[in-house]
Amino acid sequence: MNYIKLVVGKITSALIACLIIVCFSLVVFALDPKKSLQQYRLEELQDGLPQNSVSSIVQTKDGYLWLGTYEGVVRFDGIKFTVVDRNNTPELKSNGVLVMLVDREGTLWISTSGGGIVQYKDKKFISYSEKDGLPSNIVYSMSESKDGGIWLGTDKGLSKIRDGKFTNYSDKQKPINNFIRSVYEDINGKVWTGTDNGGVSIFQAGEFTPCPNGENLLVKSVRTVLADLNNNIWVAGKEGVSCFSKGIWTNYTTANGLVDNYIRNLYVDTQGVVWIGTNEGLNCFKNGQLLTYTSKDGLSASSVRCFLEDHEGTLWIG
Repeated sequence: MNYIKLVVGKITSALIACLIIVCFSLVVFALDPKKSLQQYRLEELQDGLPQNSVSSIVQTKDGYLWLGTYEGVVRFDGIKFTVVDRNNTPELKSNGVLVMLVDREGTLWISTSGGGIVQYKDKKFISYSEKDGLPSNIVYSMSESKDGGIWLGTDKGLSKIRDGKFTNYSDKQKPINNFIRSVYEDINGKVWTGTDNGGVSIFQAGEFTPCPNGENLLVKSVRTVLADLNNNIWVAGKEGVSCFSKGIWTNYTTANGLVDNYIRNLYVDTQGVVWIGTNEGLNCFKNGQLLTYTSKDGLSASSVRCFLEDHEGTLWIG
């Protein structure tokens, strides 16, 4: 198993098999375009993950890292891995983890492929599925709302769970928009829903409306919607990346710097850097500067699926 240390200006990063750890200094984005990767062996981390595809990474208030894989959830305390799967946790109805979320109260939410969602609170797991009111057992995205509820994007519409009860919403005008791949509530309470082939809609006051200036939005097959530190909305999917700022959509593809047009995920760290995970490598973006990391730079795994900045400012990339 490779341990890769990357030094780029003021950024230090490390890749452990399918994970990259990026440790930030105070000056985060003093990047040198002449990048190099040095590889090392770290034998003690060879074992522990049930398989090498990490779909989601979160950290709970107690400091544990939780890694979602297609063979269960793995809790990492910095030294050892503890696997949580269907064999030892019956509340987990499927081992294939799609996405995870830690809410403001510290509750861990886990979505699995065909298994609904699982809540982990006070050291207890509680499962929710269609029989409990969830519109579908396939939940692609989760986002916390201002009132403490959790928005859920499913292949059968938008849902919200609060205090163990579901409220379901669907766009009756445009059924294709009910296949929701990503959901995000902004600071104004608008819920941005990214759909599989229908672009982006906004849910507010009980109604779905098209996103502003949607005709200029490049991305139609959406995988991620989020806001940066300036409250600009970023949308990413199969066609590239689009950013909505001051009423204008700006689109990014391989033609203007992306390493690949198929975007798997986006992440904004506490320094405001926008990280872009693709099938062919990694981009990071700040103040108009776009940097690329691929196998040519020593990146051992081209496909980047997920990100997490932990409590100590370390960025984990799966």
